[in-house]
Amino acid sequence: MKYCRFANIFRNKQFGPLSKTKKNMKKYISILMLLMMAITSVNASAESRWGIVAGANINRFPAYQKGIYKLYDANNTVGGSLGVNGEIFFPGIGMGVDGSLIYNYTQAKLHLGQQEVWASQGIDVEKATMHILEIPLNLKWRYIKMDGFENKLYPFLFAGPSINIMLGNSDGGAMKYTSTALGLHVGFGIEVMRRFQVSALHEWGISQSFKTKLLEDNAHKIHAWKIRATYFF
Repeated sequence: MKYCRFANIFRNKQFGPLSKTKKNMKKYISILMLLMMAITSVNASAESRWGIVAGANINRFPAYQKGIYKLYDANNTVGGSLGVNGEIFFPGIGMGVDGSLIYNYTQAKLHLGQQEVWASQGIDVEKATMHILEIPLNLKWRYIKMDGFENKLYPFLFAGPSINIMLGNSDGGAMKYTSTALGLHVGFGIEVMRRFQVSALHEWGISQSFKTKLLEDNAHKIHAWKIRATYFF
């Protein structure tokens, strides 16, 4: 009876602002892609390069239910990433753009047993594993007016949206996954000897990565710290 009352409260509802946010994110991504194309078309005065990127992720997928901020606890988990990165810069102004294709191995540890809906079925902790293709697009700024020292080391900042495409997943069967999720990230880093970059960023999920099958009106959005190293050729 507890399950029926709990489920009926949330049945046939949806997050209203979510669809609007998706539309806004798609608009921002389209503008950024057009900017990247415009910069590419005038790359005679720009620097371009590409490299290999690898790193580690600390992920958390808090559970949001309409009317309930935290449905149950979600622990931090550690994952890894590997991919390619390309960037285009205008040397005179220190501004540019970059984009990547990155494979992410991501996990989520969810304490479903804190709610009677799952506890009554003998479900306690659910561990979800996700294989994600991440496509981040960034506006990037680097400080290079350092009297030649920038050839050895300089700092940079970046921010932009990311598209996360679900390649595969596995869990105990309690979750329903979305094929594509949107995120927003901001980060900083340093570059050494014009070849090697180390950066850190934080990503906030804009749309849900997955939700529970038993309850309709809920969402799990990624919150992640990511540390990455890039070697440019």
